[in-house]
Amino acid sequence: MAFKTVWRGGTFQSMLTRRISKSLNKAGNIILADVVQSLSKQGRGLGLRGGDIHSPPGKPPYWQTQMLRRSIAKEVDQGTHGPEVRIGTNLFYAKFLEEGTKRSLKPRPFLKPALNRNIKRVTRLLKGLIK
Repeated sequence: MAFKTVWRGGTFQSMLTRRISKSLNKAGNIILADVVQSLSKQGRGLGLRGGDIHSPPGKPPYWQTQMLRRSIAKEVDQGTHGPEVRIGTNLFYAKFLEEGTKRSLKPRPFLKPALNRNIKRVTRLLKGLIK
């Protein structure tokens, strides 16, 4: 009786990469929605009356023009160690809002808190890949 062993490592790796990318996309959508939601409170900028013009330190920034909120994006692609998801913005001032400055601007984080609020949900989603 003869047995033939066929190695399908490439096929398996491709299938696994697709499943990981799909799960990372879902995880990214969860965090993206949370970030956008956290940037939904309107400030009093640009001539609007009433309310606070700026958010208190430690809270997500209020929107004045919605530019930051509209710039939040998600990207899933093949990184150096496999699929990865990135959520962020290309606006110059976003880093100063997220982390604060050495001089006077206190942090008004919006990215890290969204990840922290959803870490258990995202972890469950990704653990589902190995069940």
